[in-house]
Amino acid sequence: MSLDLLRRGNATNAEVAEIINAMNVAEALAKLGIGAEFMSEIMQAQRALVSLIDRQKTSHRFILTAHELNALNLGMEVHDAQLNVATINDIEKALEIERKSITSGNAIHVHVT
Repeated sequence: MSLDLLRRGNATNAEVAEIINAMNVAEALAKLGIGAEFMSEIMQAQRALVSLIDRQKTSHRFILTAHELNALNLGMEVHDAQLNVATINDIEKALEIERKSITSGNAIHVHVT
């Protein structure tokens, strides 16, 4: 739902934050070996989010380029596929990896305004 709102140009900070969290979990699951072969696509989706947020600072709206939309669509497909095969334990481990990455300062901090 969040990505659909973003596609239509109606996303708020909350929806963009949800997509950021999904891509962070996708990255952590890939680090655990679930969808690791798609790490490049996950990283492209994360870069698309950084570009989107940088642009939003001046335009005050979340408007995707075609390239960013393609990257995010693929990133969310990977995320959904990962969730289809991940166990609850895998997801808990991924959330812990994400939390440690953020608290240790190893994650890129993206502030949605």
